[in-house]
Amino acid sequence: FSSRGPTGDGRIKPDLAAYGNGTALIRSNGNVGFANGTSFSAPQVAALAAGLWQAKPEWTRAELIDNLLRSASQFEKPDNLLGYGIPNFFKAYYGEILSVEENEEAILWKVYPNPIEENELSIYFGTGNEASFELIDFSGKSVLKSTILRGSNQNPYWVNLEGIKPGLYLIRLQEGKLIKQTKLYRY
Repeated sequence: FSSRGPTGDGRIKPDLAAYGNGTALIRSNGNVGFANGTSFSAPQVAALAAGLWQAKPEWTRAELIDNLLRSASQFEKPDNLLGYGIPNFFKAYYGEILSVEENEEAILWKVYPNPIEENELSIYFGTGNEASFELIDFSGKSVLKSTILRGSNQNPYWVNLEGIKPGLYLIRLQEGKLIKQTKLYRY
């Protein structure tokens, strides 16, 4: 639903793409309907850009655009049909931090018990004695965020989940450039 490129001065267009065919929407009468067009795909890219800039307010406009383009599905081989492709928030947010050489030694990490009923969560992660821990509910709200410590990297980290309601959560761990995420089910 976009014009095809290139532009008159030779630039690739469109820049990014999003789904705009058979998009489910709520019509003005309150009923669910389906429609096609850039009117439904462009707001998705705009919302992605707004959310990314809110998460990274220190970025300039140029850095925001560059990270969105670099995250897209066709960044290495853009064309004039989809441009750089479909953007990926996670890749745009974390960038090169997530690129890992295949021959690097795998770092053991484990979160247990999972699912968990009690309050004490054990985490083997990283090689240091300090990491950041975040527990995020599935509405995207951070419900627990802290720096976790341990005496030796041979021991697990311990996190107390007292007061955390049953549900499905996302755990995000970070030690320097090392970032790991996993789901946690609490019942």
